[in-house]
Amino acid sequence: MIYNLINLLLVEKVLAFNDFNVFPNRPENVPEKFSESGGVSNAGGNLANIIEFIFNFIIAIAGAIFVLMLLIGGITYLVGSGNEEQTGKGKKMMIDAIIGIFIVLASWAIGTYILNAFGYRS
Repeated sequence: MIYNLINLLLVEKVLAFNDFNVFPNRPENVPEKFSESGGVSNAGGNLANIIEFIFNFIIAIAGAIFVLMLLIGGITYLVGSGNEEQTGKGKKMMIDAIIGIFIVLASWAIGTYILNAFGYRS
């Protein structure tokens, strides 16, 4: 019952979201829709934004996965306090997660350098 009520309220809020003026100070030169020809006037800029978004998204997901692996490894290490196999498994998972975090940081640095070199970032 409560689940249905919460779901109903959330759907009502989402449907009513269009009634609000979310961006009251939108610049005048920003078009609201795509052009009539079906294209976009600044396709190169949009491609750069898409590439940058995909890069940042993949880096964020990979970082989150390795942090989660580090937490799971730590919990496995703590829970298996008397069992050598479990503590070894937890240590290995934590070491692998730390190595993964360093790889993600290095790839972020290299990717950021490349995006700057090609002028995708300002």
